[in-house]
Amino acid sequence: MPDKFELTPFERAAINKTLHTARMTLCESVQEMISVLIDLRAMIDDSQIEPRSTMYNDKMIADMEKEERDIMTTLVSIADLMESQGVSA
Repeated sequence: MPDKFELTPFERAAINKTLHTARMTLCESVQEMISVLIDLRAMIDDSQIEPRSTMYNDKMIADMEKEERDIMTTLVSIADLMESQGVSA
């Protein structure tokens, strides 16, 4: 029994189509996370400007900082996964 088998060109094309769709969906998600990250950073920075605005309370700032950390962790995980598959930026 052979350890490897060859895909037909049509099978390879079907797999490539699935992979391409998944990678484009992932790319869109990454772009959305980066957009949220930029907005969060702007609001966090804005909350630190003196005199401090009453628009932000301490819990809101803490929640924004936590979300920022969570998004960064997710982006780093995605980057590590992509690098392990031979994809680099």
